[in-house]
Amino acid sequence: MFYGTPNCPECGSRFLVKSIRMNGGYVPPPDLTVYRCYRCFAKFTDEDVAAAEDEVEPDDGGPERDRPIRVTDVDLAVSPAGEKRAVDRFAVALRNDGTEPVRVARATLAFDDGEESVAPVDPVVLAPDETATVTVTRDWLHPGQEAVTVRLSGDGETVGSVRVTDLD
Repeated sequence: MFYGTPNCPECGSRFLVKSIRMNGGYVPPPDLTVYRCYRCFAKFTDEDVAAAEDEVEPDDGGPERDRPIRVTDVDLAVSPAGEKRAVDRFAVALRNDGTEPVRVARATLAFDDGEESVAPVDPVVLAPDETATVTVTRDWLHPGQEAVTVRLSGDGETVGSVRVTDLD
C-alpha cells in the first residue's frame, strides 16, 4: 500500500497528504516535489529523507552513549497468538537528564532478526529533569524476535535508546 512512499523524517509516518480541499473541491498539492505528512504536517523533500537516513548510526541501546534521554523503565506485555505473540502493551518511561528541553517524536525498532521499523509515538517534549511515558505502537512479535533496540528520535537526531532482551 505504501510502496515507494518515504517516511516522514519527523515522526516516521508513511501517511502523506495526497489532496487539499480548495474552493469546494479536492486538488493535488501544488508542488509534488514537497511532501506533507498527514500525521504531524511536516513538509519535507526527498533530500530531507535521504539526509535523515544518512544520520542513522548503529546503536546497541547501551547506556554509554552521551544522550539526554534516559530510559528508566520498559513495560512490555505480550500474549501468545499461534506462532506469533500479540503485543498487549509496550510503554517506555523516559527521563531528560540534559540541560535543554528535548522532543521525542519517533521510535525506531531494530529487532535481532534483522527487521527494522518505525513505530508511531505521540510526540512529547521533556523539560530538564522531567519524566514521561511514551506508548510504542506494535501489533505483533514474530518467531525469532527475541530482542529489540528501541531508538528514540526527535528533530532529526537520536536522543535516547534502550535494548530490550526479554520480549516474553
